[in-house]
Amino acid sequence: MIHKAKTIFFIATVIAVGTAFPFAGRAIEYGGIGGRPAYPRPDNPRTQDIFVYTLEPGSSQSDGIIVINNTAEPKTVMLYSADSTPSTDGGFACKQYLESMQKTSEDKRGVGSWITFLLVPEENTLIDGQASEGTDSDADGLMDVSELELGTDPKDADTDGDGSPDKTEIDQGDDPLQPVVLTLEKESNVIVPFNIAVSPSVDIGEQNGCILVQERPEASDENAEGISIATRTGLRVSVTVPGDIIRQLEIASLTITPQKDGSAILHPSVRNVGTASIDAEVKVITRSLFGAMVAEHGGQYPILRDATSEWNFELAPQFWGGWYTSHLTAAYDRDPSLEPGERGVDHVVLSGPTVKYFLLPSLYALVIYAAVLLALAGLTVLLVIHHKRKLWIKSTWQSYVVKHGDTVAHLAESHHVSWRLIVRVNKLNPPYTLPAGQTIKLPPPAKTNIDGKRPKDPSIQKK
Repeated sequence: MIHKAKTIFFIATVIAVGTAFPFAGRAIEYGGIGGRPAYPRPDNPRTQDIFVYTLEPGSSQSDGIIVINNTAEPKTVMLYSADSTPSTDGGFACKQYLESMQKTSEDKRGVGSWITFLLVPEENTLIDGQASEGTDSDADGLMDVSELELGTDPKDADTDGDGSPDKTEIDQGDDPLQPVVLTLEKESNVIVPFNIAVSPSVDIGEQNGCILVQERPEASDENAEGISIATRTGLRVSVTVPGDIIRQLEIASLTITPQKDGSAILHPSVRNVGTASIDAEVKVITRSLFGAMVAEHGGQYPILRDATSEWNFELAPQFWGGWYTSHLTAAYDRDPSLEPGERGVDHVVLSGPTVKYFLLPSLYALVIYAAVLLALAGLTVLLVIHHKRKLWIKSTWQSYVVKHGDTVAHLAESHHVSWRLIVRVNKLNPPYTLPAGQTIKLPPPAKTNIDGKRPKDPSIQKK
């Protein structure tokens, strides 16, 4: 039995769930410790990353997992199975490996309990699978007959190699076959066979579990304190039990949370109300007020049975800000005969809500907006003045016959108006000479000015 006193185990989990994380379980590619299916099916690409089975209740199937050490040093790893559990966003996750190294996972009642790793080497099996009563070949406290029934190795006191004898693990309610402890040389891999036996009382539909590969933390003193960091890679095990399979999704919601920096969090959610997981193409399309597409978020995600999957997409800050709309769709195949990773012809596209919201513009955009508003305000003032001047000219200016000796400057002074305005209204050309007898437009002298008010007569003195 192995203990870690006052030690915290932080487990970083990578789940191979197909198209959502297409290379999660492939340590060969990314360089590390991991695993992948040993015998993928050529008709289903998803089986390169996850285990996919269609099995009747009470039936079983043999398979294998490639356990990989792609590092530059030898590694001791643990291999074990676990039930699946929804993650915080409704996605696929595996139940945690407990801090007691003796237990393989939280209590297994589903797919995790159906998996048995075939650990007994062929050369160690007893002749014809028979054992004499009272014989304990490995002296672990379990009779050979019992070990044959349990599937443990009668010639190895610690079948799974976890440091705890088979008999001790059984007495404590632990699994003597898990975790399997393997030591892999650098840049090497090994195939570990296993058997999956479906419970006779399982419900119709899809069931999910995990096979996990985890680096074994080094043992420490009972009084040692510290943090041990281990990485585990989980491969999804999908088992479909034939029957009246229902593949159906519902759009749950779409919420938008604008941020202070002009960005927004798009939070769509889709609910699986069927009896099998569904690979759905989820999209959130964002458009401007004028209908131009601004962004597209989403992708293909597995949505587990009886689960609501949620995602958080970040819409980048929009320079100009303003009003935007986001629309949610979810597309999937409704064919009940499909396994995870397969495509059918019964394609359905669900259309969800369209949400309208306002985003703050950037600081530079605010400066531009302010400058434009000031310019518009100034232009408005000029237009108002121009309009009032036209009305004043139209309503008050009269025809005047030029006399001998009149000049533009003299007439402007006598009529209290700018000479430039006289020139502009009468469309006079340089040098602006006025021949006697020419008729021009002038305001009444000393009666109104451009503001429509009577100008002051400079000859009148206040007493």
